[in-house]
Amino acid sequence: MFVPSVAPVLFYPTALIDCPALVGAPDPVAPPDSVDPHDLVDPPDPVDPPDPVDPPDPVDPPDPVDPPDPVDPPDPVDPPDPVDPPDPADPPKTREGPYNGFASSFSGGSAAYGGSAHLVFDRASGTFSALIAPMQWEGAAFEVAQGQYVSDNEFGASTGDGSLQVAADPAALCDCDYLSWGSWEATVPAHGTEHSAEHGYWVVGNLTSSAELPSDIVASYSGRAIGAVSDGVSDVRTVTGDFSATVDFASGTGSLQISNFDGRSFGDSDLDINAMGPEVVFSGGLMGDPGSELHGSYSAGFASDGEDKAAGMLGTFDVQDDGWSASGIFGGSKEPPRP
Repeated sequence: MFVPSVAPVLFYPTALIDCPALVGAPDPVAPPDSVDPHDLVDPPDPVDPPDPVDPPDPVDPPDPVDPPDPVDPPDPVDPPDPVDPPDPADPPKTREGPYNGFASSFSGGSAAYGGSAHLVFDRASGTFSALIAPMQWEGAAFEVAQGQYVSDNEFGASTGDGSLQVAADPAALCDCDYLSWGSWEATVPAHGTEHSAEHGYWVVGNLTSSAELPSDIVASYSGRAIGAVSDGVSDVRTVTGDFSATVDFASGTGSLQISNFDGRSFGDSDLDINAMGPEVVFSGGLMGDPGSELHGSYSAGFASDGEDKAAGMLGTFDVQDDGWSASGIFGGSKEPPRP
């Protein structure tokens, strides 16, 4: 809108106009020149609105994706063929050549005198032969021409005259693998007589001659005794006991004891190996405890373990005591020397 300029109106105080005695009044101020009103400014041209933007074309949805074909499960893998366990190792066969020792037996229900045992092993062929000769058989013997030798702890034979078998538990007599022992029985006709042996035992090893024995040590041996007992009333039965011995090889003397054998103990306090001479066997008598009528005999020898010529002691015994009798074998290994 246009507004016209208005000249200012000057007001003078009346007192001044009416008092000429005052210093002269200033010259009246000329009114300012009138100001031209501003030219009106045309409003700007209206701005055309932008053309409307076309909406984008609708996007077609993507084609549906076909699901992947199902994956066939892998063919089952056949388990590997079971692996056969390795064949068990053959049990050891360490025996080779002759092994000599002792045998015991019963005959007619009573203990018989001891005898000898001789076995020969052949590892290559897996066979062995045996000859057992009780003292009372007057030179006759039970013979095995060829038996099966499967291992040190598995061999035996049966013939028309009898049988021989290694013990199922070798350590039951002695914890010494250089000895072998077992049982036997036989009936052998000879010299017009039929000799019989029941409840017999045998023990063998590499016997050492007197010339090969040590001569400067004292050795102690311990092991077990195994045999058969008859009291004249009940059946013959198997019995075990303890075996011990001490030998002074310098003097050739010592002692031998079998104890806890069917409630009895007996031994030889005057063991003497000097009587061996060049042989491999020594013998002696057995006595019971003081006051006992028990008496008997034994034969024994020393066995090598391949290094120590006197590593073990083995033998046979027979004893009687007022209707009670027993026979059997014993074996023991050398105890470590005492400090």
